[in-house]
Amino acid sequence: MSCEATITIVGGTSPTVQNAELKLCTTPSLTTFNLETAKPLISTTQGAVFRFYANQADAQAQNNSYITNLTNYTGTDGQILYVLVSNGAFCSKIATLTLRKEETPTAVLTAPRLKICAGESVLLTASGGVTYEWGDAAAATGGIRTVSPTQTTTYTVYAIGAQGCKSLQPARITIEVVPAIVSNLKGGHICQGDKIILDAGSGPGYTYQWSSGETSQSITVGTPGVYSVTISNGVCSKEFKTEVIKAVIPEVIKVDYNESGTMIITASNPSNGILEYSVDNGVTWQSSNVFNNVPKNKIISIRVRVKYTSCVGFLEFFTFVMKNVITPNGDNINDTIDFSGVVNYKDFSGQVFDRYGREVFKAEKIRPYWDGYFQGKKLPTSTYWYQVTFEDPASKELTVKTGWILLKNIE
Repeated sequence: MSCEATITIVGGTSPTVQNAELKLCTTPSLTTFNLETAKPLISTTQGAVFRFYANQADAQAQNNSYITNLTNYTGTDGQILYVLVSNGAFCSKIATLTLRKEETPTAVLTAPRLKICAGESVLLTASGGVTYEWGDAAAATGGIRTVSPTQTTTYTVYAIGAQGCKSLQPARITIEVVPAIVSNLKGGHICQGDKIILDAGSGPGYTYQWSSGETSQSITVGTPGVYSVTISNGVCSKEFKTEVIKAVIPEVIKVDYNESGTMIITASNPSNGILEYSVDNGVTWQSSNVFNNVPKNKIISIRVRVKYTSCVGFLEFFTFVMKNVITPNGDNINDTIDFSGVVNYKDFSGQVFDRYGREVFKAEKIRPYWDGYFQGKKLPTSTYWYQVTFEDPASKELTVKTGWILLKNIE
């Protein structure tokens, strides 16, 4: 009689597994791990069965001391769990699961000033994390930045912990850029006894401190010199300077006048101020030194001043133009040649000559005009020649005028 035994060998496939890490960023409402979320990190084998053990020996023994509450496990940072992964039968592998646990950081962002002036910089300091994620600078990870905004700007930053946990909300800070302080402060020229107003201009929240001690927007001064004002707006300040210059009375040094009535005035300007000109004794003024339609053979009261001051130079100028024809017939029209406008000028002399060079008239202060007579007798109709010499009252140069005169005497 023979005996037989039958042995059945059941084969299987071990699941594919890998070691993994599970990170938890804790918050006041979330403090435990959900180990279920680690399963796909360890194995993706279809139908795999997972058991999580707190120590390796239990996992190797495949006993029942495994963790049962997978969705609410209180672990610690750096703790290693041992995960037994099987195919549901006797084929299994063990993987490790390292727990990473970190409190979610809270980002804080501060600055020494929340208001700056245009062109200034401010230091931003972030805290609460190990590294940082700035909203406006992808490459910046440090907690300290110097920014120079040109307009009011809000900056944001997330705090990131050592385990990579990121703050739930960014910290925010708004840096207000206050408009630059501006001033149109201008000085000017003043004569002895004059006063000038220095106006620093107005602006939002402006306060003023002048070098002369005043604290008003504008000051009135009567002394030449350099003046400064520091303007503040509660955030920043800026100094502006100007100069008040002692004006010197300008002097008419040249007058060009022609028969068409154009007069060009040249004046000295030792204080380099802005000059204004007048040919009607200061009734009207203009910035141009050229005048038109100025009447001839008239005394013109020329004035030149430094603008905005009482520094005025004065000159009386006779617009001397010699008549070329006289008809001494008693009708009071072209009856005489009159030298009275220039007879009082320095070094004056005025003569009329006939065509042979004989002097037939010499002007004098008591008789500055010629009526066509010589030695009490009428001269015949003819062409005569004149020469007038005098020192120009403007240029102080000797002026000589010559020309012809047609005398028409009615016999």
